[in-house]
Amino acid sequence: MLRRYGLSAKAVFLIFALILTALFCRIAVLNFNPGLFSDKLLNTLRVFIYLGLFAFWGVSIRRRVMQREMSNFLTATALLLFSWLLIRELKWHYIAGEDVQRYLWYLYYIPILALPSLALFVSLLAGKSENERLRKPLLFLAAPSMLLSLLVLTNDLHQLVFVFPEDAISWNENDFEYGALFYFIYAWAVLTALASFMVMMLKSFTKGKRDLVLLPLIPIGVAALYAALYYFLPSELGDLAAVYCLSLAAFYESCIITGLIPSNRRYSDLFSASAGISAQISDKDYNVVYAARSAEPLPKGYMMQAEEKPLILKEGRRLRSMAVPGGHAFWIEDIYELLRLRETLEERKEELEDRNALLKYEYEREKEQKKVEEQNRLYDLLQSKTQKQLNRIEKLVNEYRKEEGEENRRKILSEIVFLGSYIKRRKDFILSMEAEELIEAARLESALNESFRALKNTGVSCAFSVNSGIDELPAELITEAYDFFECSAELFLFRMKYFNLIVSAPGNKARVMIETDAFFDIEGEGEAELMREYPSLIRELDEDGTALILILEGGAEA
Repeated sequence: MLRRYGLSAKAVFLIFALILTALFCRIAVLNFNPGLFSDKLLNTLRVFIYLGLFAFWGVSIRRRVMQREMSNFLTATALLLFSWLLIRELKWHYIAGEDVQRYLWYLYYIPILALPSLALFVSLLAGKSENERLRKPLLFLAAPSMLLSLLVLTNDLHQLVFVFPEDAISWNENDFEYGALFYFIYAWAVLTALASFMVMMLKSFTKGKRDLVLLPLIPIGVAALYAALYYFLPSELGDLAAVYCLSLAAFYESCIITGLIPSNRRYSDLFSASAGISAQISDKDYNVVYAARSAEPLPKGYMMQAEEKPLILKEGRRLRSMAVPGGHAFWIEDIYELLRLRETLEERKEELEDRNALLKYEYEREKEQKKVEEQNRLYDLLQSKTQKQLNRIEKLVNEYRKEEGEENRRKILSEIVFLGSYIKRRKDFILSMEAEELIEAARLESALNESFRALKNTGVSCAFSVNSGIDELPAELITEAYDFFECSAELFLFRMKYFNLIVSAPGNKARVMIETDAFFDIEGEGEAELMREYPSLIRELDEDGTALILILEGGAEA
């Protein structure tokens, strides 16, 4: 029977032993007359046993009852039971003074009226979900109890509950009569208690739990029987309040045990009824306490390993663990599909890595090929722009080898140096043009400086000036100006004694002007080639020599 309701034999035995001890203390005081000191000691022990039981029950309610608001109502019930017995003990054994004792007597009626109202709220919440709350209009059912409690506490003003004689020296419970309101108070308390009991039983019948009604009926029957016996033998029985408090707590506990009030207990039934899961709970020493029907035995070594990290078992299963109060919880997860998916993903990962490596290799090859193509393109471009000078250098080298005169050899070398400086700087301009559209004007000045040094080695007196007016010029314009200088210098080389170059930027155009003492022969082959290369070239001839002016687009802003 105990196993059926999820009770612990030790807990039931301890509770009954404490109640019997309290009962023995009362019997000893009433029948054996142990003495004044022993009488107080036994009464105190009896009351402390009851107070301890209700305090422990109230704390356990907070831990076991899952419905939040119901847990609050039951905790308030435990607090009222505790307060009722404590007030009685203080009144009868510890506090003197008739006025104080009378008000302590009035305080009895707060739990007498409040406990049935709380019982009605608990019954209305039975069967509700954990987070569901009682509807607010229903809370007004406690209003009559609160009003009646207030009337009891103010009885000295109106004497509607307890009527004291007019000629009484003091008002106390030894000389009074019940007023009309007293019977209404007890009628309201009894009707509210019966309503709560009927609602609870009706819900149990509705849910098909008729066999569970028997257990809650036991404490109600005991309380009713004791009340009937007390009516005939009040002095022999006594302690009616303690019996009522114990019966009410036992009624609620029976409702919890039978499931009328949901709680987090009866784990053994839960686990034994569970199928299709592999869960179990052990104590701190890894001894299994609860286990599902389909749970397989686990070695303690496996349990200890699972405490550190999830343990992979055979056939695609994983043992997991978590700490619970007083022990450990273990369960087995079927991760076969996850492992199979993981293997598939790893295979895909390897395929993607191989494909990525292949694509990277192809990219590197293509990058290298593009690099070679770009280098070849730049080489071809440089070759095409300087082919004339390269051919000239090759011819001069052959002449140098054949020439024996020192003066002519020096002349050939100076021309080779001049052409070489141009090839070097022209290559630099080609690479710059590929990278950027604008080039610093100082780059043109630096190139001309090197070329003019080489030109002086040929015996020509020469000078140049670059005054563009801006820091940067289009790369094509600088290149074209440098090419024009080279073509002009090669044309007049060894025919001139001086050569001056001025680069400026008047208005929105770049202007290149060359002055030399050599004459421009219109019918000459070199002059004709220069005119074809630069059709817009302006020629000015006089008796002192030649002036060539070339206007290029893209100079400074006007």
